[in-house]
Amino acid sequence: MSLDLVDVINLSVVMMCLLNPCSTANVIFKYADNTNLLVPAYSDVSLEEEVMHIKQWADANKMVINWTKTKEVVF
Repeated sequence: MSLDLVDVINLSVVMMCLLNPCSTANVIFKYADNTNLLVPAYSDVSLEEEVMHIKQWADANKMVINWTKTKEVVF
């Protein structure tokens, strides 16, 4: 039995994430359904701007951020 490209795509989960931070000083770590954003004190883009960027990306990709599980850790 031969599978063409349409069959392969229908049988698997295609994952592509084009979410990138606004600033090169900031870092986004993604694993499964978790995302971690690191914004250092010297960043040219504020934490608020980065979070809004992620929210806009999630909205555009029909994803919902669970704000009750969202935490800010300062260290």
